[in-house]
Amino acid sequence: RASYRDNIEIGGIRTEFGSERRGLTINTQKTSSARISFNLPGLFQPLARTRSDSSGFSILRLVGKAGSSLQNITGNASRAETANSFGLNERPPLSVQFGFSNFTNVDSGGSTSSSTIRTDTRNITDNANLSSGVRLPTGINIGTSANYRHTSSFGNAAAESDAVTFPQIDASWRGLERLPLLGSLWTSSNTQFGYQITNSRSGDGGLDDLRLTGDTQETSFNPLYSWTARWKGEVSTTLRG
Repeated sequence: RASYRDNIEIGGIRTEFGSERRGLTINTQKTSSARISFNLPGLFQPLARTRSDSSGFSILRLVGKAGSSLQNITGNASRAETANSFGLNERPPLSVQFGFSNFTNVDSGGSTSSSTIRTDTRNITDNANLSSGVRLPTGINIGTSANYRHTSSFGNAAAESDAVTFPQIDASWRGLERLPLLGSLWTSSNTQFGYQITNSRSGDGGLDDLRLTGDTQETSFNPLYSWTARWKGEVSTTLRG
């Protein structure tokens, strides 16, 4: 997806016939993304239908049932890019307007006064994600994912940063009311837990040792615990920390 916008900017030095034109200002935005999904449980489902031997046991069937409880592997990747150019004498070529190029190939015009000079800017953001999980027969669902984010800015100041979140674990347990005695108290229940570690860096124009300005690691629990239950008589309780 791409978008293009331009306008003639007026301002700065006053002349006999009005304000001096600064030139053409353009703004471009581009977004590209890709998604892939792999049916991991489908590889094991045929094994789950394997016939047992005379003893009633089959290792292939056991592996098939265990693999069938896995969730699909899903991956996403995207890039978002914005650019601003100022003081152009004319519109840039179509390759820029349609988002195929970032270079205007057009001379700057307008005022050269220090009060009207503006710096072209460009920002790029990359994101990537990979996730999967497992569903257990007892109602336990465990999901895990890895996330990556990278940003770069050029223009008034050159800055770069990245962040990696791994592991990111989200676990839930539904069906506690099916346990002995608890079914006489609750009609439904759900317990949740979340845990992740994020490593992030930032730098001036790069992320090497000489330009690195920040390097942090954050561990978070979101939630540390969460329990919701509906009691007999339509009374509900929620605990969260």
